[in-house]
Amino acid sequence: MRRVQHLDELATLLEAGVDWQRASGAAGLPPGRAEPLRALEAAGWIRPEERPLLESLKTAGRLDRALRLLADRLHREENTERRIRAGLLLPALLWVVALVAAPLPALFRGELDGSGYLFAVLQPLVVTGLLVWAAFRFWRPLLRAWRRWRLRPGRLPGAGRRQALLRDLGAVLGAGVPADQALEGLAAAESGEFRRRLNTAAKACAEGLPVVEALRREAMLEPEREPGLLSSGEAAGRLPAVLQYRARELDGHLALRREIVAEWLPRGVYLLVLVYTGYWLVV
Repeated sequence: MRRVQHLDELATLLEAGVDWQRASGAAGLPPGRAEPLRALEAAGWIRPEERPLLESLKTAGRLDRALRLLADRLHREENTERRIRAGLLLPALLWVVALVAAPLPALFRGELDGSGYLFAVLQPLVVTGLLVWAAFRFWRPLLRAWRRWRLRPGRLPGAGRRQALLRDLGAVLGAGVPADQALEGLAAAESGEFRRRLNTAAKACAEGLPVVEALRREAMLEPEREPGLLSSGEAAGRLPAVLQYRARELDGHLALRREIVAEWLPRGVYLLVLVYTGYWLVV
């Protein structure tokens, strides 16, 4: 939470025209480091995988824009996590009640002694706690691993990765960074097949190929709509704006997915409560 707050405050001050030294001090960045990105990373405000995009925009003189993009993305992720946690609070309480109450009939019938009842309660309770801890602790690394596994050669990236690519590329190109350098900077933050495709597209752009065509050849764009839409913007000299427009469209689709997940996760826990309670009623 504090990382998001710091980045948001710093971006706001820089956007208002405050110089780096005053803005960083007002936002709470420890003094004594002259280079902005090194200072941000040392303070734990940015992570190594976030640095390439910031570096590209900082080179173009738009560090404020880079910090705003990062802060907005972190805000969305934080709001999603907060909503999921809030939605799971009541189902989690009902699950704990079910763990305690469901074995009681077996205890009263004499099918379980005191130690057996405690084991029947504590075993699923401990397993549940470990699963919840692992889910909130490792969901980001697991998501990244899943995305790398899905992105096999020639396969279209998912909507989330395309949305981030179009949004960040639009921001970097809009700041005046050449296309090949922009793609190389974005590739530095990636790994595996996605990084290879971006580097290949960067080399093609350096050889004179249009940005949209370079991305299309690397299967980075949804073939039915995105190449035509983006090519029109590139021909009109408005590619950054069209990239941002398409990124907002994809973000709307992703927001709907997040809404569905936040709505159905609690229902899944309710179903689990019913199944667990029914199990103890029939055994």
